Amino acid sequence: LDTDLLELSASATTSFNASGTLEIRRGTVLDNGSDFFDGVGNLTMTGGLYKFNDFVPTAGTTFYPRLSGNYNVTGGTIELAAITNTSAKFQILRGSKTYHNLKISGASSNGGYKGVSNAIVVNNSLNITGTSIFDTDSKSVTGNAGVAMDGGRWRISKLTNAQPELSGSY
Repeated sequence: LDTDLLELSASATTSFNASGTLEIRRGTVLDNGSDFFDGVGNLTMTGGLYKFNDFVPTAGTTFYPRLSGNYNVTGGTIELAAITNTSAKFQILRGSKTYHNLKISGASSNGGYKGVSNAIVVNNSLNITGTSIFDTDSKSVTGNAGVAMDGGRWRISKLTNAQPELSGSY
């Protein structure tokens, strides 16, 4: 994609092998739940937006982004954007990865939420917006990122350090 105005979504589920890489430089890549990119491939982002509108009925069964290989995310934004408005709707960010910008959006209520599978690092910004609920439980969210909240909630139950652990501005 050579402009930030373009959107790309898979026309079918596309699985990457370990030597494959999804590279996002500009524009928006959408995961709508029926057609998406997955597999053991890698993710590289220097710009753009990777937006997830899909949710799963059981927390911990699918992680976003779906690619499980190496991540080199030095720009752009990962956005968990699904409406998680019942106790059977979740979005879980893939943990043990480093992200540049992370946006938590879309409504959350009635037991639905966005979460993380393991500790993550965010190096530029964490933005929580709307009525979304970001529940990181006892998992670390560290890095140089600042936090911006114009709505929503960030639930943290980790007790071992001062919270939040991000070192940027609030």
